[in-house]
Amino acid sequence: MSFKSLRPWFKEVFTLVDTACKELNIPLYLIGAQARHFHWAEEGIKPGRGTMDIDFAIMLPDMDVYDVLFDKLISDGFRKVTEPYRIIFDKTNTVVDLLPFGQVEEKGTVKFTDRKTELSVIGLKEVLEKPEIKSLDEETEVQVTPLAGLIILKLVSYYEKPERTRDLDDIHEILVNYFDVNQDRFYQNHDEMLEEFLGDNFILEAGAWLAGFDIGIVLNKNPQLKELILRILQREIDLATGGISSYLYGKGYFDDVDSIKRIISLIIKGINQQS
Repeated sequence: MSFKSLRPWFKEVFTLVDTACKELNIPLYLIGAQARHFHWAEEGIKPGRGTMDIDFAIMLPDMDVYDVLFDKLISDGFRKVTEPYRIIFDKTNTVVDLLPFGQVEEKGTVKFTDRKTELSVIGLKEVLEKPEIKSLDEETEVQVTPLAGLIILKLVSYYEKPERTRDLDDIHEILVNYFDVNQDRFYQNHDEMLEEFLGDNFILEAGAWLAGFDIGIVLNKNPQLKELILRILQREIDLATGGISSYLYGKGYFDDVDSIKRIISLIIKGINQQS
């Protein structure tokens, strides 16, 4: 199973965006659902909910470069829509979000002055400091957000807008598969943790702890972001039933709230392992 075979329309869109970014010396990163599906395809895991939308993060020195990039893409067959960070490639009916970060952000926010829009980019800089390089085919490489980074971005997204419950579906999907994707590394580097996860829920629990461990590596670069993520997670432990727990239980992902709290506590434990 390859990502290219699952998403045959992706290469044309990616190549156009990637070429334009390279001409302007703009680093391009794949984030969101397609990044998650790239990981699954590599491991032969069937992706969950599908979408043709593509989310990219682009590191920019200033917003003038952003305007030049958009003009290039419009000349290549994309068209603008209401949202100042979104374009559509009509040939494949693909919605593309280009989320700027880097020097253009101020306190985790990017402002689009022409349309009075503000966009939160909290966590992007830290998550994308060490992207994973994936091969789309023999001639095309893509910088993809690590799975641990996707969890961070999804937690921030849900924290900022709790109505985005799909973020919680995505986090659950990542946690369910995290151990399978990383089991060789777990057995090689963390076999001392085996006794901690000897129950029937071994794969999910070990995966949750390892995800937390990997998240902690990223969060140690930014104490404020680490404090935010730990606060989001700890709230679920402290409340009888927090928003995350209530949603995951309501979806039937877990038999009871205590099981959810156990998984969240293991993520916290993994994060704090880096302290």
